[in-house]
Amino acid sequence: MIHSSDRMIGREDRPKIEKFMRTLVSFLPDGQFENGEIDDVVEAALRHMERNQPDQKLVQVVLMDADRLANLMPTVIIRSAQFHPSIPAVELEYLETSNPESTYRDPANVIDDIRKCIEWETWFRTEEGERLAEPHIAFLKGYVNTIAEQYRSLGLAGVLL
Repeated sequence: MIHSSDRMIGREDRPKIEKFMRTLVSFLPDGQFENGEIDDVVEAALRHMERNQPDQKLVQVVLMDADRLANLMPTVIIRSAQFHPSIPAVELEYLETSNPESTYRDPANVIDDIRKCIEWETWFRTEEGERLAEPHIAFLKGYVNTIAEQYRSLGLAGVLL
């Protein structure tokens, strides 16, 4: 419910984000969570964009695993193209590897966006997260490889257009 509030408000205004999150959780049924649990949930949501760190509480670890899982599901293929309509689906010269200009936040092509998600394979910290991610990662790797193979078979791999 609150984990992407920073995207709605802007990552730079942490106090405003936290106030918004606390407003949202105030609508939960009374007694659903204790105050300390609410604090842990808000902290996890505020920190969910971090890399793995040893000081993260279990709530944050689980949220981060769940967030990564959501972005590894096959719908990431559709969502990536939807959210990046101004970039090419593929760059033929980068079928075998990522475009060096690509980053997670600013991919050069849709396939690189998917590759950035696949990189999370070793980032899961719960056994359940690893178990659930495994088939999604295998599917996405196969998808990226199939696309590369299709262009290789046409003699277009590595071609600069």
